[in-house]
Amino acid sequence: MQTSAPIRLRVLHSHKPSYITENTHMLEQNFFYPDSKTLKNKYGIMDKTALKEQCAHDASKEMINLRREPLPEKIDSSYLKYIHQRLFQHTFEWAGYTRDQLFTFADGTTASMPAMQKEDAEVPFAIGPQIQKGLENLDRILTEKNYLKGLSRETFVEQAARTVCFSQQYTPFQRRKWARATDVF
Repeated sequence: MQTSAPIRLRVLHSHKPSYITENTHMLEQNFFYPDSKTLKNKYGIMDKTALKEQCAHDASKEMINLRREPLPEKIDSSYLKYIHQRLFQHTFEWAGYTRDQLFTFADGTTASMPAMQKEDAEVPFAIGPQIQKGLENLDRILTEKNYLKGLSRETFVEQAARTVCFSQQYTPFQRRKWARATDVF
């Protein structure tokens, strides 16, 4: 299993968008337990490795359930959010929410992660409003391609791969959760 590079917030100095405030880092940290790198979760698991295992177990069970469901008429960003919600609903309160949305946990803390990037990357993933714009673009592309209906297997695979690659630049969910959701999508 491939491990992902750590994610860190990068606030751009002179190019900092107006909607990225000094509170952004604090809001990002609220996804995690205090003084920890473990995401807040419904199980209260504080060990990062144990959480990863529990999350993988839950997501695997939900993947089976999702495969049993009929596909919607439109496979679009709403369905992608639905997939994310289903995969992670047992583990995370924020399942199905994009990272740019301000989310309030049951404990009253709020969190948002409008800026995110891999530690070794020079350019962050989509920031703030770019995330929703990216999802709108994904919907437009899928609409123009008639939601990839009626294609030969080869053409479908090619078009689906291009569409998923296009959407990777936006990464609307926390990165590791995004990868699993796009695999199902």
